[in-house]
Amino acid sequence: MFICRHCGSPSKGMLPERCGCGHTPPVVDSVFQLCDDPPISMAHEGRRYLGYEHVGENYDGPNAPDPEEYGIFGGCSTKLVELLGRGCLVLDLGAGLGPASITLARAGARTIAADISQRMLAVAARRAATERLDGALVFARMNAYSLPIAAASIDAVVANDVLHQLDNPEAAVAEVLRVLKPAGVFVQYGSAGLPVTDEQAGINRRCGDALNDIREHYREALLARGYGGLPYSSWDRVTASIAKCFTPPDVLRTGYEGVWTGAMAKGVHKLETRASGSAQLIPDAIHAAAWQDAHDYATRKYGTNYRDLPGYSRYTGILKVYRVRDRAA
Repeated sequence: MFICRHCGSPSKGMLPERCGCGHTPPVVDSVFQLCDDPPISMAHEGRRYLGYEHVGENYDGPNAPDPEEYGIFGGCSTKLVELLGRGCLVLDLGAGLGPASITLARAGARTIAADISQRMLAVAARRAATERLDGALVFARMNAYSLPIAAASIDAVVANDVLHQLDNPEAAVAEVLRVLKPAGVFVQYGSAGLPVTDEQAGINRRCGDALNDIREHYREALLARGYGGLPYSSWDRVTASIAKCFTPPDVLRTGYEGVWTGAMAKGVHKLETRASGSAQLIPDAIHAAAWQDAHDYATRKYGTNYRDLPGYSRYTGILKVYRVRDRAA
């Protein structure tokens, strides 16, 4: 399954253990080191990528998911294993802090949690350490452009928040296609809104408008200080890349339903702490000045407790399941 970095031979088991050539992958904080690439790289066009190495647990913010179920992740993972069967082999690409990986392993999938960020994976491994997952979950640092995994060996690839972090998503999708079995599936987790009252919809609309206003002020403050933004970032391109290789998705509802009231707190936290891949490229001094500008603006317009402005949405977890197109077509 795993490919030896030195000789190219595949491993036979669930772990990237010592190869017959003598190479043993190093392990740091329970994470197998299957690449030496930096956690962020803008060096080569067509191979650029962002990462979350400087974000860590800040990614969850003040509304971290309940580790007992991890919000929609638990429902989506359970649904995926029901679809594929216990013992299926799943690659969670861009695993981050591990909510999909951990819940997949809990549900009975053999799971590879892959990410370019050592820090994110180390946190995920620490979170999983108290659970009896019995070797069903492996943490491995790897690059989405060149997966050290044998061709046609994976039942499903889950990719929730990674492809738009690349300047060449087509190359990463081609890697996903390479490692999937002929009947394998590409999967994204998501949510669908559930009915709310007019009053609840109004609460959510006011929250969303205010958060977008603060974000826009922050972006304008960055531009005013000479930061022009990312050289790339396009969900449209990601969607087109997926559509070239996979059929339109089957959208499956899960059994999970939830209520979300913390959009403002989470959104403001992400701005302030730069808890996103794209924000890692903003110079420290420019970010600090732009954030102070946005904070002052929000305080004047929405009050000193603007972070507590409530939102309200009801939602259910959904799976988007993409199947490989007929390559002969």
